[in-house]
Formats: sequence, C-alpha cells, structure tokens
Amino acid sequence: LVLITINFLFKYLIAQLITPIPHFASWLRSKNMT
Repeated sequence: LVLITINFLFKYLIAQLITPIPHFASWLRSKNMT
C-alpha cells in the first residue's frame, strides 16, 4: 500500500513538473529576446 502511494505521488509530482515546461520555455525565450 505504501509503495503504491509513493508511486502515485511520484507520478503526480512528475506530471506537475512536466506540465509547465512549454510555458516556461516560451517565457525563457521571450525573456532572452529582449
């Protein structure tokens, strides 16, 4: 049960980290342009 919970939390954290990457990349690109 604990392993399943840790696995779920890990996947959730990974998803939370991966989701804003395109936005962050575009923000970084626009920041470098100026």
